[in-house]
Amino acid sequence: MKERPIIMSTESVRQILAENKTQTRRVIKPQPLKNEWGEDLGFTVGVYEFAKTDRNGESYPGPKQYGISSLDGEHGIICRCGMPGDRLWVRETFYRIPGMSEPYYRTDWDDYRALGIKWMTPLYMPRKYSRITLEVTSVRAERLQEISEIDAILEGCESREAYRKRWEEINGKRYPWSSNPLVWVIEFKKL
Repeated sequence: MKERPIIMSTESVRQILAENKTQTRRVIKPQPLKNEWGEDLGFTVGVYEFAKTDRNGESYPGPKQYGISSLDGEHGIICRCGMPGDRLWVRETFYRIPGMSEPYYRTDWDDYRALGIKWMTPLYMPRKYSRITLEVTSVRAERLQEISEIDAILEGCESREAYRKRWEEINGKRYPWSSNPLVWVIEFKKL
């Protein structure tokens, strides 16, 4: 079991705390290769021994990691969110007053803009301030637009359309809904 950080938006943290969110989708980077006609190479999800390359260009077997492998066996992509049984500690937007032991979390304030606080990005939240730990229960890969109505609800949204809007707000500049990227679907339970 490994522990890794994961950044969640303010709304996602609210949904996790309310126990309405048990899934998250993350873009697979880099996107898997396509054949010369622009079709996806098929892939499988599982534990693989991805090859490593030393500085002389020699390949050697690397550690076993969870990810996807193309059906031709030549291309593999590691899942950065881990595998079932791993834990994710949530990084969220916060503010810490020097001298106080506990931070303030933006999620806890309905009208956080009115406070006039310069909130700190979740990117810099240390592990000791994380109040949410998630255990990964399953990981799969699918195209973004394959999300079902039930999965949209498990993402903490009222519907698939509401999820599409949230996706556009968070990821729309780099990975718009219309680009239909391949994503990791990480299912979890709150510990």
